[in-house]
Amino acid sequence: MQNLLHRFLVAHGASAFATGVHIVMLSWLAVSVLGLSPTQFGWVQAAGLIPNLFLMLLAGAWADKRNPATLLAGGLCLHACCYLSLAALIYFDALGFYELLLYAVLVGVGNAFCQPVREKLLTEIDAHSMQKRVSLLSVTQFSLQSVGIIVAGASHSVGIIEVVIVQACVAALAVVVTSTLVSSNRRESEARINTWRDIAEGLQLVHQNKALKQLMALIAFNGYMHLGVFIVLLPIIATQIYHFNAAQYGSLQLVFVLGMISAHFRLLYLKTVEYPGQGALFSLLYTAIVGFALAKYPTVAGLYVLIFCWGMIAGNSAGRSRLVLQALVEPKFKGRAISIYQLMLFGAAPFGSLATGYCLDYLSVREILEFMSLSSGVLFALFLLSRSLWSVKQEVVVETN
Repeated sequence: MQNLLHRFLVAHGASAFATGVHIVMLSWLAVSVLGLSPTQFGWVQAAGLIPNLFLMLLAGAWADKRNPATLLAGGLCLHACCYLSLAALIYFDALGFYELLLYAVLVGVGNAFCQPVREKLLTEIDAHSMQKRVSLLSVTQFSLQSVGIIVAGASHSVGIIEVVIVQACVAALAVVVTSTLVSSNRRESEARINTWRDIAEGLQLVHQNKALKQLMALIAFNGYMHLGVFIVLLPIIATQIYHFNAAQYGSLQLVFVLGMISAHFRLLYLKTVEYPGQGALFSLLYTAIVGFALAKYPTVAGLYVLIFCWGMIAGNSAGRSRLVLQALVEPKFKGRAISIYQLMLFGAAPFGSLATGYCLDYLSVREILEFMSLSSGVLFALFLLSRSLWSVKQEVVVETN
């Protein structure tokens, strides 16, 4: 099982590297190379997230009934093809708004399948406690993603095409390594798929559990405000307020990811967190504080510190929220529960991206940040009125070597 976990993490790390490059390159191509308007940029960011609305639940249902390693390999293969296609478009000087929009949609389709099946596969690798497995997954993801961000930040000197080709090659490596997990994870018998019934069972599970419903509400808010709004605001802040170049913008993304890594490292070495929901809820309050500080347009050094803190808060919230999910759901439903979780997160994000893109035509960045922070504080206060999510307890696991 340890060997399976190592191969899984290698494949995940390679995929995360490619994603790190994608995060920076998509924004940089849209804002600086193509010079898109805020509204167009909002659509590009939303295009990468919209496929989650239609495909995430389907992927979760399939993950519970079929080999998740096979589905994961397929999603990663689509990513590799997308990156190669982007390199070709740049090389032939054929990249425009609609081409970038289509590229974002196809990468989003791959993400819609990869997200739930990856975590379902992780639950089937019986090594370490769930808290350590989730933390190892996140540390690997964000560590390699940060390397990808560094590489993408060097595109102004190395060359955009060269960086994208490296991205595609590493993505292909992820496909190859994931393919070795297919036979290792083969099921003795695969259950019959009844897609709509399977999806309905997952939705009913969430509807009947008050703590799960509150968790999904929290995740939807985080997706809308702290993912959808964030991915539009950050490059606008970097390029229009602080006038950063590609390397500086990449370093800002890197600082955010380093904050997330530090949060997951802390979770990795903590003893079992008995009440993970409490940490997830307090992250709302911390985010509100950081948002109000950003609205004051701090110095460049202050900006980096606040973005690092935001990354720590996001990592803490994500890690503990996933522990709540694992604690509340039995194994046969985990693929579907994870897909609903991811749907709430990534499904709400495009609405945040679009709303931010349109609002920037009428409101300042400062006003949007203040509204986001105020909303976080209000939601934290509302959650304190109920103890369902607050009182979710994780089983204490004592590992023996």
